[in-house]
Amino acid sequence: MVTGIILAGGKSKRMGKDKCLVKLGNKLLIQNTIDAFKPIVDTIIISSNREEHTQFGYKTFKDEFSDCGPIGGIYTALKNSQTEINIIAPCDMPFINYSLFKFLLENKKNFDAVIPVYKGKVEPLTGVYSNNILEIIKKQIKTGKFKILTLLESINTNFVEINSTLSFYSDKLFTNINYLEDLNNN
Repeated sequence: MVTGIILAGGKSKRMGKDKCLVKLGNKLLIQNTIDAFKPIVDTIIISSNREEHTQFGYKTFKDEFSDCGPIGGIYTALKNSQTEINIIAPCDMPFINYSLFKFLLENKKNFDAVIPVYKGKVEPLTGVYSNNILEIIKKQIKTGKFKILTLLESINTNFVEINSTLSFYSDKLFTNINYLEDLNNN
């Protein structure tokens, strides 16, 4: 059993409005993540502090710890997940896909997290996380350490290279849509 967790709790300051509800082409950004999850997960939950995200029909959870960034959303979602294995992805990466998640799951083995490294950059908001790290995350938040990379360095993490040898590779795979003009460039 696998749960898909959509991180949708950001403040969207750069966009100026809720990123999840912005359309790229004819599809809401959050719908791209939902569609990528559907073939591979048993259930989907949304980490969000916005009431309007309940419209998608999935359980939505507000951050238990506020003002600590994505690590707060990850903690709350993992705590509310009913499965040990969870795929996490943000709502604003419209080019991530099912094959990426399948590849990450194939590399899970006995790791606490499987995190992609793309063009030399760690992508901590997209990955496979085990909910057995809840107490580690909670302790990190309570000590004011909000960087996800700090968490990943303290647990058993498998960093996997995403490169052009993989069939699902794309130059846009981890593109974030942060500004309205990003919609026109993609």
